[in-house]
Amino acid sequence: LGLFRLRTVSNPNIAGFCVGAAMFGTLLLLPFYFTAVLGYSALTLSLAITPIALSFMVGSPTSGRLLTRVGSDRMMRVAVCTAIAGAVILAAGFGTQSYGMVVPGMVVMALGLAASTAPITSTVIHEVPEDRLGVASSLPNVSRYAGGALGGALLSTVLAMSVPVAVTAQDGLVAEPFRAQVATGMRNALLVAAGILVLGAIAAFRSPRVIGPGATIEAQVQGTGGRSR
Repeated sequence: LGLFRLRTVSNPNIAGFCVGAAMFGTLLLLPFYFTAVLGYSALTLSLAITPIALSFMVGSPTSGRLLTRVGSDRMMRVAVCTAIAGAVILAAGFGTQSYGMVVPGMVVMALGLAASTAPITSTVIHEVPEDRLGVASSLPNVSRYAGGALGGALLSTVLAMSVPVAVTAQDGLVAEPFRAQVATGMRNALLVAAGILVLGAIAAFRSPRVIGPGATIEAQVQGTGGRSR
């Protein structure tokens, strides 16, 4: 626990916790929305969430390459703020009950979430001594998964509060009178996710720059700090 006295450890892990809560909570609810509101089959559902995977494939490596150019702190802030924007766009898209209106929010949110991984991990391991490096490097994953457990429970509860007990479904598709209420519940859940990400953004803005132009905190272990100018 002593590692959390370091700003390079505590703030990025708080940001990672919030990112995990929003990411896993959203991924838990999306299949339900596509099945219950849009009536997608299992195969169609798997294709519907493909933009998220593609966004992660683009966002994660791009973020890593940009770290030394824009700075680890700025990359973290931009990533979390992008995820906030994506969550708000996605919340608005749910109300339309149209897949085409949901895709932009999924892509923007996924890009932001994916781009946050590299700066969070790089910042956490930067200032710790060599004998604590293994512990420090595991903390971002622990924070994300812990956040995911809380986020999944919280967002599911928000959704459930908007769905009447009498709701019925056939082959997974919710009866017509209740679909708008499910869509409203999804919108509310994503607005809560956006609120969680705002807390993550506050932590990101409190994180110091450890990589990139102007970085002043020296890496304790050679090879973990990138190149500073």
